[in-house]
Amino acid sequence: MKSEYLNKMFEEFKKAYGINNSFDNFNKYKELFVEWVILKKENARKYVQLFDYMKDYEEIETEIMAEFGKGLFDTIAIEMATHTNHQPIVISPYAQTLKRHSEIEAFNGKLALLNDGNVIVKYPSKDDYSINPNCHPKFNDDIGTFMTQAPYSNEELLPFLRLTNSNKTLFIGTYGSLTDKDRYENLHRLLNLYHQLSNISYRDVDFHSETLDDTYLAAIKISSKEKVLKKTL
Repeated sequence: MKSEYLNKMFEEFKKAYGINNSFDNFNKYKELFVEWVILKKENARKYVQLFDYMKDYEEIETEIMAEFGKGLFDTIAIEMATHTNHQPIVISPYAQTLKRHSEIEAFNGKLALLNDGNVIVKYPSKDDYSINPNCHPKFNDDIGTFMTQAPYSNEELLPFLRLTNSNKTLFIGTYGSLTDKDRYENLHRLLNLYHQLSNISYRDVDFHSETLDDTYLAAIKISSKEKVLKKTL
């Protein structure tokens, strides 16, 4: 799983730098990759500031906040636990990469959309369902805030779309260096998603984008509360 995660991160690294090469040549870019990981951590700390700006304490402080699909090099949970009062967890197939970080809990699992339309956190063991966090009424429906950042596959995004009109708070975002080659691709995809969600959601959908120093930051927040329609005279 560690090699699979490293391969995944190398693909993200290549897009950021516009590199056209295979993982077989990883050693050629090892030093630059390490620099990119360090920079990514710095950018994650700035992204957490954007999260703090957009959040609503009444919505997200009473239940579990979970980040999905990330690992050691691309999680925001470590920066969030270190620099804010939030105590997020991570649920991911790459949870093992975070086992040395005692400041956050990481669970081996993934968010999935079932055939009946319900969303669930899938775990490798049946015993996990009775003790680990979840969002399915049959198990522990204790996750209140769901977070993920680009890149994400359509399969990873589908459960988030299904939760759009639920009583959950959702954050979907992107961040990186202004010089990243895939910057506009990530921002364009997020903005298109915002327009899509605004059309299908009965909840308030907010979008915020800004630059901070040499970093771009953008996020969508879908509220757990229904829209309040204003009366017109």
